[in-house]
Amino acid sequence: MSLKQIAKKQQLIENNKKDYKRYGWKNVAIKIIENDLILFNRQLDKLGFETLGDMVKELLAGKITRLTEDKQIEIMKFNSQGSGQYTLQPETNYDFYKKIDINDLLKEYEKRYHPKTAKCLVSYFRRYADTFFGINPDVPLFRPQPHKRSWILQAMKRIGDYYFWKYNSRDIQDLVKRIIERYHLIKILI
Repeated sequence: MSLKQIAKKQQLIENNKKDYKRYGWKNVAIKIIENDLILFNRQLDKLGFETLGDMVKELLAGKITRLTEDKQIEIMKFNSQGSGQYTLQPETNYDFYKKIDINDLLKEYEKRYHPKTAKCLVSYFRRYADTFFGINPDVPLFRPQPHKRSWILQAMKRIGDYYFWKYNSRDIQDLVKRIIERYHLIKILI
Protein backbone atom coordinates (compact mmCIF):
# COMPACT_ATOMS: atom_id res chain seq x y z
CA MET A 1 0.00 0.00 0.00
CA SER A 2 1.39 3.38 -0.91
CA LEU A 3 1.52 6.41 1.32
CA LYS A 4 -1.16 8.05 -0.81
CA GLN A 5 -3.54 5.12 -0.27
CA ILE A 6 -2.87 5.08 3.47
CA ALA A 7 -3.52 8.82 3.71
CA LYS A 8 -6.73 8.43 1.69
CA LYS A 9 -7.89 5.59 3.97
CA GLN A 10 -7.18 7.66 7.10
CA GLN A 11 -9.10 10.57 5.56
CA LEU A 12 -12.12 8.31 4.97
CA ILE A 13 -11.94 7.09 8.57
CA GLU A 14 -11.83 10.68 9.83
CA ASN A 15 -14.78 11.65 7.62
CA ASN A 16 -16.80 8.69 8.96
CA LYS A 17 -15.98 9.76 12.53
CA LYS A 18 -17.14 13.29 11.76
CA ASP A 19 -20.36 11.98 10.18
CA TYR A 20 -21.07 9.80 13.23
CA LYS A 21 -20.53 12.77 15.51
CA ARG A 22 -22.54 15.11 13.31
CA TYR A 23 -25.56 12.80 13.29
CA GLY A 24 -25.21 11.69 16.92
CA TRP A 25 -24.11 8.12 16.25
CA LYS A 26 -21.72 6.05 18.36
CA ASN A 27 -20.21 2.67 17.62
CA VAL A 28 -20.79 0.07 20.30
CA ALA A 29 -18.73 -3.08 20.05
CA ILE A 30 -18.48 -6.23 22.13
CA LYS A 31 -15.79 -8.85 22.43
CA ILE A 32 -16.83 -12.47 22.44
CA ILE A 33 -14.85 -15.70 22.50
CA GLU A 34 -14.92 -17.32 19.09
CA ASN A 35 -16.29 -20.59 20.49
CA ASP A 36 -19.22 -18.71 22.07
CA LEU A 37 -20.21 -17.01 18.83
CA ILE A 38 -22.35 -19.95 17.68
CA LEU A 39 -24.10 -20.06 21.06
CA PHE A 40 -24.60 -16.29 20.94
CA ASN A 41 -26.17 -16.46 17.46
CA ARG A 42 -28.40 -19.35 18.57
CA GLN A 43 -29.61 -17.33 21.57
CA LEU A 44 -30.30 -14.31 19.34
CA ASP A 45 -32.27 -16.55 17.00
CA LYS A 46 -34.28 -18.03 19.91
CA LEU A 47 -35.15 -14.52 20.99
CA GLY A 48 -36.28 -13.70 17.45
CA PHE A 49 -33.44 -11.40 16.40
CA GLU A 50 -31.24 -11.70 13.35
CA THR A 51 -28.54 -9.31 14.52
CA LEU A 52 -27.30 -7.69 17.69
CA GLY A 53 -28.46 -4.36 16.24
CA ASP A 54 -32.06 -5.66 16.03
CA MET A 55 -31.91 -6.66 19.68
CA VAL A 56 -30.55 -3.25 20.71
CA LYS A 57 -33.38 -1.50 18.82
CA GLU A 58 -35.96 -3.60 20.70
CA LEU A 59 -34.18 -2.94 23.98
CA LEU A 60 -34.18 0.81 23.40
CA ALA A 61 -37.85 0.70 22.43
CA GLY A 62 -38.58 -0.87 25.83
CA LYS A 63 -39.84 -4.13 24.38
CA ILE A 64 -37.25 -6.19 26.26
CA THR A 65 -37.44 -6.08 30.04
CA ARG A 66 -35.91 -8.13 32.80
CA LEU A 67 -38.33 -10.61 34.32
CA THR A 68 -38.15 -10.08 38.08
CA GLU A 69 -39.52 -12.51 40.64
CA ASP A 70 -42.56 -10.30 41.21
CA LYS A 71 -43.34 -10.21 37.49
CA GLN A 72 -42.98 -13.98 37.20
CA ILE A 73 -45.25 -14.55 40.18
CA GLU A 74 -47.72 -12.10 38.69
CA ILE A 75 -47.60 -14.02 35.40
CA MET A 76 -48.21 -17.26 37.29
CA LYS A 77 -51.45 -15.94 38.77
CA PHE A 78 -54.55 -17.40 37.26
CA ASN A 79 -57.60 -15.69 35.78
CA SER A 80 -60.94 -16.94 36.82
CA GLN A 81 -63.41 -17.14 33.96
CA GLY A 82 -67.13 -16.62 34.37
CA SER A 83 -67.70 -20.37 34.22
CA GLY A 84 -65.48 -20.90 37.27
CA GLN A 85 -62.75 -22.60 35.26
CA TYR A 86 -59.18 -21.57 35.81
CA THR A 87 -56.89 -20.84 32.91
CA LEU A 88 -53.37 -19.56 32.64
CA GLN A 89 -52.91 -16.03 31.47
CA PRO A 90 -52.09 -15.98 27.77
CA GLU A 91 -48.59 -14.57 28.25
CA THR A 92 -47.49 -17.51 30.37
CA ASN A 93 -45.43 -20.20 28.74
CA TYR A 94 -45.89 -23.01 31.21
CA ASP A 95 -46.88 -25.59 28.67
CA PHE A 96 -43.20 -26.10 27.87
CA TYR A 97 -43.12 -29.35 29.83
CA LYS A 98 -45.83 -30.85 27.60
CA LYS A 99 -43.58 -30.41 24.57
CA ILE A 100 -40.67 -32.39 26.01
CA ASP A 101 -39.77 -35.50 24.06
CA ILE A 102 -39.76 -38.18 26.76
CA ASN A 103 -37.45 -40.49 24.78
CA ASP A 104 -34.90 -37.70 24.34
CA LEU A 105 -35.23 -36.86 28.03
CA LEU A 106 -34.56 -40.48 28.95
CA LYS A 107 -31.51 -40.63 26.65
CA GLU A 108 -30.06 -37.46 28.23
CA TYR A 109 -30.64 -38.80 31.73
CA GLU A 110 -29.09 -42.16 30.89
CA LYS A 111 -25.92 -40.32 29.81
CA ARG A 112 -25.65 -38.72 33.23
CA TYR A 113 -27.37 -41.05 35.71
CA HIS A 114 -27.72 -44.74 36.43
CA PRO A 115 -30.34 -46.22 34.02
CA LYS A 116 -32.77 -47.09 36.81
CA THR A 117 -32.49 -43.59 38.29
CA ALA A 118 -33.05 -42.10 34.83
CA LYS A 119 -36.24 -44.15 34.34
CA CYS A 120 -37.52 -43.18 37.79
CA LEU A 121 -36.91 -39.46 37.18
CA VAL A 122 -38.73 -39.62 33.84
CA SER A 123 -41.60 -41.56 35.39
CA TYR A 124 -42.05 -39.07 38.25
CA PHE A 125 -41.84 -36.18 35.81
CA ARG A 126 -44.55 -37.67 33.58
CA ARG A 127 -46.86 -38.32 36.52
CA TYR A 128 -46.43 -35.07 38.42
CA ALA A 129 -45.52 -32.35 35.88
CA ASP A 130 -49.14 -31.19 35.47
CA THR A 131 -49.51 -30.98 39.24
CA PHE A 132 -46.19 -29.24 39.84
CA PHE A 133 -46.71 -26.56 37.18
CA GLY A 134 -50.45 -26.29 37.81
CA ILE A 135 -52.66 -24.50 40.33
CA ASN A 136 -51.48 -24.68 43.96
CA PRO A 137 -49.00 -27.55 43.65
CA ASP A 138 -48.52 -27.60 47.41
CA VAL A 139 -51.89 -29.23 48.13
CA PRO A 140 -51.47 -32.42 46.05
CA LEU A 141 -47.71 -32.63 46.61
CA PHE A 142 -48.00 -32.66 50.40
CA ARG A 143 -50.07 -35.87 50.23
CA PRO A 144 -47.28 -38.32 49.29
CA GLN A 145 -44.78 -39.56 51.85
CA PRO A 146 -41.60 -37.46 52.21
CA HIS A 147 -39.41 -39.96 50.35
CA LYS A 148 -41.79 -39.96 47.38
CA ARG A 149 -42.12 -36.15 47.47
CA SER A 150 -38.33 -36.01 47.42
CA TRP A 151 -38.28 -38.02 44.17
CA ILE A 152 -40.94 -35.75 42.68
CA LEU A 153 -38.95 -32.62 43.51
CA GLN A 154 -35.75 -34.18 42.18
CA ALA A 155 -37.53 -35.02 38.92
CA MET A 156 -38.67 -31.40 38.57
CA LYS A 157 -35.21 -30.05 39.39
CA ARG A 158 -33.66 -32.35 36.81
CA ILE A 159 -36.04 -30.96 34.16
CA GLY A 160 -34.39 -27.61 34.80
CA ASP A 161 -31.00 -29.28 34.30
CA TYR A 162 -32.24 -30.92 31.09
CA TYR A 163 -33.27 -27.54 29.69
CA PHE A 164 -29.87 -26.14 30.62
CA TRP A 165 -28.05 -29.01 28.91
CA LYS A 166 -30.24 -28.86 25.83
CA TYR A 167 -30.84 -25.10 25.35
CA ASN A 168 -28.22 -23.52 27.63
CA SER A 169 -30.94 -21.66 29.51
CA ARG A 170 -31.33 -21.51 33.28
CA ASP A 171 -34.88 -20.12 33.10
CA ILE A 172 -36.55 -23.42 33.93
CA GLN A 173 -34.14 -24.09 36.79
CA ASP A 174 -35.07 -20.70 38.25
CA LEU A 175 -38.78 -21.32 37.73
CA VAL A 176 -38.65 -24.72 39.49
CA LYS A 177 -36.62 -23.23 42.33
CA ARG A 178 -39.14 -20.40 42.80
CA ILE A 179 -42.11 -22.79 42.79
CA ILE A 180 -40.42 -24.95 45.42
CA GLU A 181 -39.58 -21.92 47.56
CA ARG A 182 -42.93 -20.19 47.08
CA TYR A 183 -44.97 -23.19 48.19
CA HIS A 184 -42.42 -24.38 50.78
CA LEU A 185 -42.38 -27.82 49.18
CA ILE A 186 -39.02 -28.76 50.65
CA LYS A 187 -39.77 -27.73 54.25
CA ILE A 188 -41.40 -30.92 55.40
CA LEU A 189 -38.66 -33.07 53.86
CA ILE A 190 -36.07 -31.68 56.27
